[in-house]
Amino acid sequence: MERREEYDGEVPDGVLVLTLACDVQKDRLEILVMGHGVDDEKWMVSGDIIWGDPSEEFVWNELRKIIQRPWSLHKGKEIAITASFVDSGYLTPQVYKFCKQMQPFRVFATKGVGGPGRPAVGRPTKSNSQKLPVFPIGTNGLKEVLFNRLKVSDPGPAYIHISHDFDDEFCLQLTAEKAVKKYSKGIPRIEWVKTRARNEALDLSVLNLACYTMLNVNEVRVAQKLSEVREEKPGKVRRRRNWVNKWWDYLQTVSQKKVPSMLLQEIVFSQNRKSSGVTVGMMRSLNTKKKITNSRVINPKDRKIIFLNDKRI
Repeated sequence: MERREEYDGEVPDGVLVLTLACDVQKDRLEILVMGHGVDDEKWMVSGDIIWGDPSEEFVWNELRKIIQRPWSLHKGKEIAITASFVDSGYLTPQVYKFCKQMQPFRVFATKGVGGPGRPAVGRPTKSNSQKLPVFPIGTNGLKEVLFNRLKVSDPGPAYIHISHDFDDEFCLQLTAEKAVKKYSKGIPRIEWVKTRARNEALDLSVLNLACYTMLNVNEVRVAQKLSEVREEKPGKVRRRRNWVNKWWDYLQTVSQKKVPSMLLQEIVFSQNRKSSGVTVGMMRSLNTKKKITNSRVINPKDRKIIFLNDKRI
């Protein structure tokens, strides 16, 4: 509780990447947004609860808004959530449906896997009716990592910052389990057991650590690009001189004419291109490419589309 602090903005300056974790309960969705910096420094940025029956669509619509909205950096700049993990242990069909709809925004279903020796994030499986990638999460190892980070007392490498907006209950949930050594046929093993009823903050923190591990971020490159963004003069929109901006401008021009709205909706951008300056366009599928290139209402000169292989930072 003592490490709670007031940030200099919605998202502190040290944050390079934002991830989101969601835990599905019977009457609500629990959400935690975490910021990640260099040398494994972390920031608890925002915690939300969406009350309502998760079998109802409006609950997921609220989660969609949180994932898609821009987050404010210091001095008026913005950053987007890079990826999200949603636990599929409860109401699995609804989770799969939502994650499939939100795949362009890097929203993935997960399944916690206990026991020693499990990797933080395993190879995703698609053995489900939706043929959706589901990431197995090695919870034991990640919990150990989290508790070791909470022992770090000085801000800097491996330190976890907690916003003053989080209440006492969140802090208690964050440490709601402990490691206990048990023996099975004479062989010692570590099990994590609850010390109190509610532990959502712990589970969400573990999911965020797993999500960042899955991204395999090049921190040096990201830090350099965000440094350029933060140093821009106010009011100046930074734009890359590449095919993404050219193609987007062309679609904006013809969208008022004959291009079908569904065609435009299939072109998904990972971030608000006016905000952080590190926007990369991403076409959702080869089918989209085929639809656009075969469209008669688009200038033949502009039918040549180059696909980026998801170069998001």
